[in-house]
Amino acid sequence: MIQTNQTGKSQSDNIIDELLTFNETSTWTTVGTGSATVLASNYFNGSGSLYIENNAPTQDLTVENSSQATTIVADGSYWLSLVLYKNLPDVELQGEVQIFKNGVSFSTQSFTFGSNTTVDDTNLVWARFIANQPFAFSKQDVITFSFKINGIPSYTSSFSGMFIDGIKLERNAANNLFPTAYIAPERLKSLPAPPSVDGDYKISVVSGVVTWTTV
Repeated sequence: MIQTNQTGKSQSDNIIDELLTFNETSTWTTVGTGSATVLASNYFNGSGSLYIENNAPTQDLTVENSSQATTIVADGSYWLSLVLYKNLPDVELQGEVQIFKNGVSFSTQSFTFGSNTTVDDTNLVWARFIANQPFAFSKQDVITFSFKINGIPSYTSSFSGMFIDGIKLERNAANNLFPTAYIAPERLKSLPAPPSVDGDYKISVVSGVVTWTTV
């Protein structure tokens, strides 16, 4: 991923699963020693962000959530962007965003956030990162994500960590060179495709999962 302040000109809807707005509590599992918690004390947009804390900071920590499911609404090219925040001065964090398509690893986006020197450090600010290319997805593909903080060799503090928020997955219908500015997803624009058989249907929501059911 690359850090950028540039945005595309033609605004596009954010189709990301609302779980990934981090406005409500969600459960994240870890591979490594640490935790991932939705916190209301610091956020880029909405009312919360995901805080990842690595309590064995010389080793990698990966976090994931089995409830997320971003369903692609139309064939096309899609941009991914997100914003990161750290409160560790003079620390360079490296990590990855892993993208899965239909449960299979699809792309790994690496990032470097901050610096070991005060003059170059990016600390206590929300910095936007975008994928190094748009991705080709098909209608009904299910996209999920995991996040990793890389271990820092010879690091002597007891933890490292960062906040994640402002995730946007958008269709690049206007062929923008960069993702457009962040907007929150709208649930009704992220509905599953309607049934193909004629009939009377209603929308059912159970534990955050939206489906069409017969009346």
